Amino acid sequence: MRVWISGGLLGGQFSSTQSIPLPADGLWHPVTFDLSASGMTAVFPADTLSNVLANVIQLRILSASTSAQGEHGDMIASTLGADDVRATTIPGDTNHDNTVNFTDLLTLAQHYGSTSAHWEDGDTNFDGTVNFTDLLALAQNYGSTVSLAPPAGAAQATVPEPMIALAAGGALAMIRRRRE
Repeated sequence: MRVWISGGLLGGQFSSTQSIPLPADGLWHPVTFDLSASGMTAVFPADTLSNVLANVIQLRILSASTSAQGEHGDMIASTLGADDVRATTIPGDTNHDNTVNFTDLLTLAQHYGSTSAHWEDGDTNFDGTVNFTDLLALAQNYGSTVSLAPPAGAAQATVPEPMIALAAGGALAMIRRRRE
């Protein structure tokens, strides 16, 4: 699986660099996509990742073997179920390391007063300006860390594997046809 996003002011496109394999076992599996600069590959670099993330127009979850495939994944016959989709960054986490700390405060301080700012500059509310509102959000979350683990008590449910159901249905149809 890969995530693909497009947006920004100039229509930039990015795809997750690493693919995440999902077994065809009929179970629910937690998947986390890294949306940081090191975790994304520019497919159409018309805009920066920061600008695209600040103004996402499309988000796709693809079955794709490489990030170079862009917005089109591999041809498969399957169904993807999604539940408990969460963004894991915290207001104030300017470098997307899942912790609000001194590094983030330093980044915000260096860009304080900027009027064409992005998340990575300390603009935590996406209004284009790094100001007291952003500093307050950072202060309220200082020391906070986001866990990438599934939420406590999350249960895995068995979901029928679509390919098995299709194959079984096709086999039954062929058996019935041969008897007629």
